[in-house]
Amino acid sequence: FELIKALTERKVYRCHLIADRLARNVKNNPPTVIVSALFRFFDQVALVHKHKLRDVNAIKSQLGVNYFQARDYATASQTYHRAQVYRNIGLLQDADLRLKGQIPTHMNSRHILKTLVWQLLQ
Repeated sequence: FELIKALTERKVYRCHLIADRLARNVKNNPPTVIVSALFRFFDQVALVHKHKLRDVNAIKSQLGVNYFQARDYATASQTYHRAQVYRNIGLLQDADLRLKGQIPTHMNSRHILKTLVWQLLQ
């Protein structure tokens, strides 16, 4: 998933480019699916922080993921501190509630997704 890879490396321009492309075609790329994938990613990074895993093979065996995902989790755990990961999880939950209409907002789904990506990179 390109957006996760770009977020892992904190490539700001690439993240915004990908988010804009995803937000343009809501039928093929539902925002709730994107938010759930991002939530899963940051949830796994939080587990890496919780268990204090640093080695890719340790992450692979502990989380039961393939090597490439474990490598992304290891990179993200170095890029995002524990507090940032938990803040991002909260931002993802808030965006999910906004997309589902639980929190009233004047923003459309495209704007919610682009704002979310901007907030995740802070």
